[in-house]
Amino acid sequence: MAEEPERNLEIIDGFARDVAAGDREADLITAELSRECLDSARRTLPVLQNRRFADPQLCD
Repeated sequence: MAEEPERNLEIIDGFARDVAAGDREADLITAELSRECLDSARRTLPVLQNRRFADPQLCD
C-alpha cells in the first residue's frame, strides 16, 4: 500500500510566522489572526510599495 503524502496543515500570519500547525491526523486547525498584524505587514513589507502594474483596464 502506498504511503499517504504528507499534509501541510499550517496557518501563517502576515509576516509568514507559524500561528498554528496540525499533525497528520488533524482534519481541521484554527487560529485567531490579528487585523493589526495584517495591517502592519501590509505597511511594512517593501514589496507592497513597489507596485509596477497599472490597474486593469476593461474592454468595452
